[in-house]
Amino acid sequence: RVMPNIVSAEHLGLAQSFKQLLARYRENKDLIAIGAYTKGSDPLTDVAVDLIPKLRAYIAQGITQGSVFTACKKELETLLQATQVADTAPVGTAKAAAAAATPATSNPTQAPRRASKVKRGLA
Repeated sequence: RVMPNIVSAEHLGLAQSFKQLLARYRENKDLIAIGAYTKGSDPLTDVAVDLIPKLRAYIAQGITQGSVFTACKKELETLLQATQVADTAPVGTAKAAAAAATPATSNPTQAPRRASKVKRGLA
């Protein structure tokens, strides 16, 4: 909730795009797992499927592993910079951030975010 007040609009857009891709993958995880998802059905899901190993690697952090905020932001930029979805703005842009900021559903009872996400610049 505080992130828009403490990071740049660009960083906010990157974080929201990252979360959007991760959420899209999770929404379709079962279909993907059983081979029922057809590539090309949804451009954003296609991108999420292609990037899921990198998305997971980005948020993985050992219990004793530290993170430098600026390095994490740069890593996030690199991860998302070339990501484009048909008929939408590139993931990580202000337009994509605006789209990501209006989720289809919201869960007000969602558990608090873990501290490691704050360190990674995603909270």
